Amino acid sequence: MRLLVFTTKKQLRNYAAAHCDTLLPKLLTIQEFLDRAILTDKVFIPKELRLHYFYKACKNVPLEKLGIEKNFERFVHEADLIYSFLKEVYLENVDLKKIAQYDIYASYPEHIAIIQAIYDNYKKLLNAQGLVDLITLEDFTINNAYFDQFEAITIYLSGYLSRFDKEIIRSIRTPVTIELEVTPFNKTLADKMFGIQKQGLYTIDQKGNIQTIQEDRGEPTLEVCGFSKRVEQANFVFAKIEEFVRSGIDPQNIAVILPQKDFKEYLEAFDRLDNLNFSMGDSFIYSALYRKLEALYRYCYLEEEKYGTKLNEEEIETFQKIDSWQKLETFIQTTASDREKRVIEESLYLFGRLIENIEINTKDMVKLLLERLKELSFDDIRGGKVTVMEMLESRGCQYDGVIIVDFNEEVVPKIGTEDLFLDSSLRKSVGLPTMRDKESLQKHYYYQLMQHAKRVALGFVKNEERDVSRFFYELPFQKQQENAKRYENVLYTKTQKAGVFEINTTFELPKVLTPTTLEILLRCPLRYYLRSIEQITVPKERVLGFDIHESINRAILAKPKSAQDYFEKIIKNVIQTVSRYDEYRLRVEWEEKLRKFAQRDFALLNGEVLVEKNHGRAFGDYIIEARADRVVKRGDKVFIYDYKTSKTGSYLKTYEKDEAKLQAEFYAYIWQTDEVYFWDLHNVELEYVDTSQAKEQIERAIDSLEGVTKKCEDTEYCKYCPYKFGCKGLV
Repeated sequence: MRLLVFTTKKQLRNYAAAHCDTLLPKLLTIQEFLDRAILTDKVFIPKELRLHYFYKACKNVPLEKLGIEKNFERFVHEADLIYSFLKEVYLENVDLKKIAQYDIYASYPEHIAIIQAIYDNYKKLLNAQGLVDLITLEDFTINNAYFDQFEAITIYLSGYLSRFDKEIIRSIRTPVTIELEVTPFNKTLADKMFGIQKQGLYTIDQKGNIQTIQEDRGEPTLEVCGFSKRVEQANFVFAKIEEFVRSGIDPQNIAVILPQKDFKEYLEAFDRLDNLNFSMGDSFIYSALYRKLEALYRYCYLEEEKYGTKLNEEEIETFQKIDSWQKLETFIQTTASDREKRVIEESLYLFGRLIENIEINTKDMVKLLLERLKELSFDDIRGGKVTVMEMLESRGCQYDGVIIVDFNEEVVPKIGTEDLFLDSSLRKSVGLPTMRDKESLQKHYYYQLMQHAKRVALGFVKNEERDVSRFFYELPFQKQQENAKRYENVLYTKTQKAGVFEINTTFELPKVLTPTTLEILLRCPLRYYLRSIEQITVPKERVLGFDIHESINRAILAKPKSAQDYFEKIIKNVIQTVSRYDEYRLRVEWEEKLRKFAQRDFALLNGEVLVEKNHGRAFGDYIIEARADRVVKRGDKVFIYDYKTSKTGSYLKTYEKDEAKLQAEFYAYIWQTDEVYFWDLHNVELEYVDTSQAKEQIERAIDSLEGVTKKCEDTEYCKYCPYKFGCKGLV
């Protein structure tokens, strides 16, 4: 009997379905295979308890220096940063002390020392309980008694094998063969694993012998389309499915790939004929039981509002009296529906058995249970023929028709969080995969799906803030650009409501005008009316652009001594109040841009420098006011600098085409200067703004104002309006 090992469960199921008329060999996923390969005298810690012991291991270390809070509620969401890093270090056989030796710039000694202390504490706690985790595993043997039943083992590898994984495979007595496809994007990792440097399909045995498998296939043409709204891609998906089927592709051989899981909600909403089946199922977090438990947890323990779920006083009183697992289980059993009970039954049983043997307060017990229930899902029972799955689930799978949505920068490719504690150069020095390695592996997964398909369709969002992934231009396939208008009015537009909110009235124009107020009045008087007359305020969200503005200004006020000092002050201000994960994302996207900005801008700080300067000046019957990011006085001249973080091409070109934007003209008129500049931070370009017609442009704009609640006609502007759900019924 043979054993076949696959990267994912989906790949395994696809193989079984394609060979349903034959006697199947034993089938396992790579994770199941590796789990069965190891024997140890201790008991592997159940994942339900890992978080509990890991939190205990972190209690007496200065977590705040890693940017992680000790509060259990916050720790739950950030603990994976540390655990994933420790797991990667273990799997690559890298000693934490070795990392410190290679850290020649002494950038991470404190972080490494803290992580080492966490690891030591965690290992000690598990040893005391007779438990072991993969990252604390030392003494183990290979389960050859299990593998001896097989004549041969074949591993269909689509990802990456760590040093630990390769050592396990080499130690198995039964002959093991690995089948690996090398593409332009995983060549570096293939070289690292097996010394393979050329593109092709290979088999590798335990002794490292490599053979080439001959294959012959064509290449698909990529059908590509950009949409101004994310939801419009749903039209694209259903239209492409119909096209693929009409071209002769079996619907069971079509896959819709979601780089972001939440796009599933759009597809579910518009799949009226149940043509789709969702591999990920329906997450349990949307169930009535989970929502009620979370609402009670937040209301009773975090003193938050009732969290959007109706809670009666009897439920609250009962929940507040829970002080043991037995009472919590009873509450759940009496609250859950039959459908919910079928999904959670096994998890409740295991959780109860584990929780009764540890010391834990009720609040943390409920939080651990909620984290466990998050991983559950209801099976999709609609039975559609076209499969919808997340990207990682599709590894190793092959389909004739492939449709991928959200093919945008920062989404494709998307990497994990293990890189957060080390930079790429240090990771490379100690033998850990770098961020570039992981990005390349993600690209490899997409490339594999595409090259094995007959037809491929890519959808992405294209607007002022977002564009197609740069990875798109690396794909060596022919590309066919399509017009988004072709997919208008297919599905979702029919569900929109016209004229949801109607109001016809007049209002008095304000006597004080700012650039923002004037722009709103010019574009959409109704928006001004709702915001300023009716005073319907919008909840404020943290905006990255604002944080960068503030950080630059604080750095200037701190009087930097050099361009490097200027940069260090800016980056310190930007990251000081964000999580470790957000810090990482900020550094990846903005660190180099802000470094170049600081080098160029430092020379412009000579003279009398004022930041966030607010000033006004009479203009006929009005007062016009503006707040400048920076005002610099040099002799008799005044220079105005305004920071822009928009991710477009040239911000100035966009600005000059827009008659409603008069920010620079306000600056020029108020400060009586023709030296107005936009600092385009995303492109690191200092752009001079021609304001020679400032007075005339402002006058024309004010003369065109009307104090009536007229709606905006610019759909692009409506797209970002917080009131769009009311006046146009837009989602």
